[in-house]
Amino acid sequence: MEWLTNNPIANLHGFEFLGFYLCFAVLTVVTCWLLIKNTDQSNSLPPLEIPQIPDPYEIAYLRGKENEVIRLAIFSLIDKGYLKLGTDYIEKREGHPDPSLLPNLEKSLFGWISQQSTTVTENSVTKTISGVKPYELFSIKNGMPSRAKVYCESYQNLLEKKRLVTSEKVKEVAWKVGTSGVLILMGLTGYKIAIAYSQGRHNVGFLIALTIFSIIALIIASVPSRLSRRGKLYLKELQQAFANIAKTDKMNVSSPNYDSQVPTLAMAIFGVGILAGTSFSLFEQIFHRSTSNSSYAGSYYGSGCGSSSCGSGSSCSGGGGCGGGGCGGGGCGG
Repeated sequence: MEWLTNNPIANLHGFEFLGFYLCFAVLTVVTCWLLIKNTDQSNSLPPLEIPQIPDPYEIAYLRGKENEVIRLAIFSLIDKGYLKLGTDYIEKREGHPDPSLLPNLEKSLFGWISQQSTTVTENSVTKTISGVKPYELFSIKNGMPSRAKVYCESYQNLLEKKRLVTSEKVKEVAWKVGTSGVLILMGLTGYKIAIAYSQGRHNVGFLIALTIFSIIALIIASVPSRLSRRGKLYLKELQQAFANIAKTDKMNVSSPNYDSQVPTLAMAIFGVGILAGTSFSLFEQIFHRSTSNSSYAGSYYGSGCGSSSCGSGSSCSGGGGCGGGGCGGGGCGG
C-alpha cells in the first residue's frame, strides 16, 4: 500500500498542491455544471407558438413566480378601480365596484388589503386607511405569497406540461451530480490532510479554506435554474415579439386608443420597470421607493426611475386606475 503515500498527488506540497487542487476543483465544478445543463433537453422540442394575446398571469408566473403574480394583481385591481395608490401605501378605493366580479386571486388579495388598517399622517392630517405598503405584500409573515401559491398551482402545472420549467428529472440529476462532486472534493482534501499529518505537517489551513470555497462554488453551479432551456427561450421570444408594446398609444390612458389589457400584458412580460415614463409611472415609482424603506424588499421589485415622488399625499385616480395621465400629465417624471 506504499502507493497511497508515494504518488504524484501525495508528493505535491504547499502551493504546488494548492494549484493542483484549484485546477481540479474548477474542472469538477465545470463538469458537474455541464452534466446538469445537458440533462435538460427541453430546447430540442419544437418551439412554442407565441400567442397573439398571452395570459398575463401565466407569463408573470413564468417570469417571477408568486411575487410577480401578486404585483400584477395589484396593478389590475388599481386599473379596475378597487385600489388606489397613496404616497407610500396601496389603499382600498372608496366606492369600488363589486368584489364578487373579480377573479379568485384578485378577490383574495383585495379582501386581505381591505382588512389591513393603518394610521397615516399626510399634510399634517392623521387618518386611518385600509391599505399596506408595497413590500408588505411579499412578507412571508403576512401570508400573501402562500395565498398566491394556491392560486398559482394551475400555472405551475401548465408550465410543467409545456416543459417551460425545470423537470423533476433534471433536479434529481442535479442533486446526484452535485453530491458526487462535493464528495470527490472532500475526499481529495481528506486524503491530502491525512498524508500531511502522517508526515508531520499541519499547515492545512489554506487547503481547508480552498475546499470550502470550491464546495460553495460547486453547490451554486449544481442548482438548476427554475426555467428550463425551453422556458428561457420562450420568454426571450415573448419579449422580442412584444418589444414595442410600451411605445403604443394603447398604454396612454388619455388616448382614445387606450386598452387596459396592454399595460397589464406589458408588465407581465417585462416587469414593473416597463411602466416608467408612461401614464402608470406612479405605480412603478411607489414600488421603487419601497425598496429603500425595507431591508428585505429589494429583490421583489423591478427597476425604478428614480426616488422622486409626485408630492405629498398624491394618489392615482380617475378612470379607475393610475390614469388621467398619472400624477401630473404623463406620469411622475414620465
